[in-house]
Amino acid sequence: MKKYKKPLLIVLLILLVPLLVIRNLYKHSAYYAQYTPHKEGIEPVPMMLIDHNHDIHYILDDIGADCYEHGYYIRDDYKGHKTVILKKSGYDDEGYQFVNHEDISYHFDRDLNVIVVFQDGRFYFPTDEEVAEAKKEMTDAFLPVVKRQWPPLINFQWLFDRVYHDRFN
Repeated sequence: MKKYKKPLLIVLLILLVPLLVIRNLYKHSAYYAQYTPHKEGIEPVPMMLIDHNHDIHYILDDIGADCYEHGYYIRDDYKGHKTVILKKSGYDDEGYQFVNHEDISYHFDRDLNVIVVFQDGRFYFPTDEEVAEAKKEMTDAFLPVVKRQWPPLINFQWLFDRVYHDRFN
């Protein structure tokens, strides 16, 4: 029996280490996204918040009324007690929807390109300046969620950058 302990331990390590590394990348994805290189127009932080929302699930009662609920983030205290929402888009399962503090709903695809904008009962296509402002607001509004995420015990920033390089660049 003793001669089987060492090979069994090696096999367990070979199976468990990749799972732990992947779990680390998912659980701390918003933290890593803050520091990853990306091209202009891409906001990795909100993308990672939504893509890995089941791994980054906690209620932030101590920062106003920020919370994660049913697959999306709500912030009730942004810019003078206005509500902003970040969630998966209804138009594209891979996409994102951001409702800003003026109740303008932005629908983005997986690469954060605008699909359509909905305001006051009508659809329209915004200018590039409007899109850039919405992306900046989207990141700023949910920065407290990211700031509350603790740094990982073992930092795999290099691996995160390698895995998501093509998507963010």
